[in-house]
Amino acid sequence: MRWLRLIPPALVLSLVGCGGGAGGTGTSQHTTSGFTTAGCADLVVVGVRGQTQDPDRNHGVGKEVLRVTAELTRLVQRRTGESVRLEALDYESDPRPDLQAYEHAVEAGGQSLDRRVDQLEQRCADTDIAVIGFSMGADVIHSGLHDRPSGSIRLVGMIADPHRDPVAEYEQLTFGESAPNPGSLGAGPEFGDLASRTLAICVPGDDICNHSPGAPRDVADLVHKHYYEKPEHARVIAAALDQILQREESGAAEQDSGSSG
Repeated sequence: MRWLRLIPPALVLSLVGCGGGAGGTGTSQHTTSGFTTAGCADLVVVGVRGQTQDPDRNHGVGKEVLRVTAELTRLVQRRTGESVRLEALDYESDPRPDLQAYEHAVEAGGQSLDRRVDQLEQRCADTDIAVIGFSMGADVIHSGLHDRPSGSIRLVGMIADPHRDPVAEYEQLTFGESAPNPGSLGAGPEFGDLASRTLAICVPGDDICNHSPGAPRDVADLVHKHYYEKPEHARVIAAALDQILQREESGAAEQDSGSSG
């Protein structure tokens, strides 16, 4: 067992998002919200849906990731005019009966994510990559990327991460409030090269990413399932993610200027 803290199976089964349906496979692309279908877009966003989120709805990434990415695309295109493509990670996100089964699904998803980033880097040398996941999808990001060199990955967004570490080196967005507790599965490992490009997003009332023993489950579940998908919150998340992209762009420009001088 990797770095999971043992928790009751009922809590594992609550690491979920909106929408029902079993998990599945496939890559999703679309042309609405400014997305392109070009394979090697300037920026490719790999979206990782949460547990129980339907791979045949919301372009396979879940409502939270879809809305955040649409807002991020709008900001990127307004600032740079660059093309953005959204695709869904191919992994099994259906509900699991216990912690061990959940862990195996997360590890398999992390391996799929690692392979997909490899493929994009090999096929699209000039493409920047972002990875954004919600709930179980954020856990998959932890599993697949925490020790990976940054390479072409310019941005990592983990929404409602069950392994959020409130004192990690990566940045935190908690909507102006304190969220001092680790996620419900315990603090995950530090990110290496990707730490400066990573943002963890958690509203304090979400017990999955800010675990408070004894918190009312019905209230916490509602917050987890519906807070981040609201348009006004998606815009805040996208703006914070875009700040990281802008910082990376500035750093790359300075490096190019220095090497040519």
